[in-house]
Amino acid sequence: MKKTLLATLTTAILASGMTQATNYPAGTITFTGTVTGTTCTFTLTGAGTSGSTVTLDPVAVSSFTGVNSEAGQKAFTVAVTGCGSITNLQAMFDGTVDANQTDAFANGAVTSPATGVAVRLKDDTAAAFTPGTAATKSYSLVGGAVDMNLTAQYVQTTSTAPGQGNVSAITTLNVAY
Repeated sequence: MKKTLLATLTTAILASGMTQATNYPAGTITFTGTVTGTTCTFTLTGAGTSGSTVTLDPVAVSSFTGVNSEAGQKAFTVAVTGCGSITNLQAMFDGTVDANQTDAFANGAVTSPATGVAVRLKDDTAAAFTPGTAATKSYSLVGGAVDMNLTAQYVQTTSTAPGQGNVSAITTLNVAY
């Protein structure tokens, strides 16, 4: 009897010291967005383009004069159409950044790769896209369309003269609108 009474009193004392958790509203979060029936179409155009490939013209090693020098500029366009009522988009190019030139895409050629060169991509103001950085260029659309006029060129990435070989850089165009 004493053990039962002691156990009951102990439980009652411990239970009276415990408090129940109470939930209090801390604030409101609102989520907004838009569902559209339209998505944009992207088409690569210009001399030396085919499907999703821009072919840079061959350049001589002697075309480079030192680190950061460029050669073989190739103009091309990404035509953006069918965007409906969208009036602005942010463009970002992602890919493997060159180890020495952080505003250039690394040469990823598998067969006989050239050394000391990468590919630099620039917008219509000659500003380089830095691989993987957030929305680096804003474009205004008229009638749901815009031409993104760009250039790609080789860039020397090291202090030694580039070595002969193939160049291949892959980039992904990411857009927010």
